[in-house]
Amino acid sequence: MDYTLEGEEFFKKTGLLLKFLFIPSKDNNFRPKFLQSKILLYFVICLFILKLFISAISLNFPQNIFFADVTRISLINFVNQSRGEQGLQPLIENEKLDKAAVLKAQDMLENNYFAHKSPQGITPWYWFLQSDYNYKYAGENLAIGFLNSEEVFNAW
Repeated sequence: MDYTLEGEEFFKKTGLLLKFLFIPSKDNNFRPKFLQSKILLYFVICLFILKLFISAISLNFPQNIFFADVTRISLINFVNQSRGEQGLQPLIENEKLDKAAVLKAQDMLENNYFAHKSPQGITPWYWFLQSDYNYKYAGENLAIGFLNSEEVFNAW
């Protein structure tokens, strides 16, 4: 009965080849063939090219929307700085408006859209009412594809 595993011979030969190429032994005159050939040179060149490629990609990561740095606090600071320059009072956050914004954002995520009006026809004013915000005038600012809060503020 033969109790050898399928592929066992392949692994034995592969192990011997790797030992011959990389490990000093009597079979390779205690000088691994990897160090005697141009393979090492090619390997170092490939590593260098790979390093250049990775460096080039990593330089572009900050320019990626997945690493965007848009924050509510920064936007409020930009708005209030601009208002101050125009002699206007600073805006303060409102819990009810924050709630309306969260509800709208959740709806956009759940229904896979990015617009002032939902696919069901719901407008921003609906969310103001849902959060019990009384207003005389109201509007909604949306932004997508920006890398930082200053870009969003400038676009608004």
